[in-house]
Amino acid sequence: MISFIIPVRNEEKALPRTLANIREYRGSHEVIVADDQSSDGTVAAAKTNSDLVIENTSHVRITIGANRNLATLKAKGELFVFADADSYVMDPNDFFPKVEAMFRDDPRLGALTFFNRFTPGMETWRDRFFLAYFLQAPKTFSTAL
Repeated sequence: MISFIIPVRNEEKALPRTLANIREYRGSHEVIVADDQSSDGTVAAAKTNSDLVIENTSHVRITIGANRNLATLKAKGELFVFADADSYVMDPNDFFPKVEAMFRDDPRLGALTFFNRFTPGMETWRDRFFLAYFLQAPKTFSTAL
């Protein structure tokens, strides 16, 4: 089973599309959203299409890494997929079975990453700049899925 973990803070606009995209995956999975004191409708959006919403209700904001770590403590899956609230996978039912097979077939594999796109219509000039740089940056290794 895959545990999809999405750390969020004020992602009301982007989150519904990402959750809908993940829900397209027909394999065994759960969706956990870890919210860090959102002041918009993020929590309500998360509750409509995720299995678990973890809310940081303390008076101290936490880092995105700490938010992810809190979610992993509640996750039931054998694989964790960390996603941002504004990213998506073109074809989850093609991509994630390949990911599961890679982990099943190679016990040395500890983590992987994938090129992601930002939610269409919501990307900023900074996002486009990052992607332009990322696509041109030298890669130390490459594995095609």
